[in-house]
Amino acid sequence: MLTIFGINEPVIFATPIVRNPVMAISFIFPPFVSSLLTYSALYTEIVSLYTAVQVP
Repeated sequence: MLTIFGINEPVIFATPIVRNPVMAISFIFPPFVSSLLTYSALYTEIVSLYTAVQVP
């Protein structure tokens, strides 16, 4: 887990991601997987499409 509570400044500024391929892979790969899972869940209609904002 690279971020704690959504704070990832130590990861970005404390480690040189450009020269560390392990950190670069773990920094780029999770957003790609997340967007792929979201797209596939919407495409297969596991979750409904976003329609509008519902005001309570």
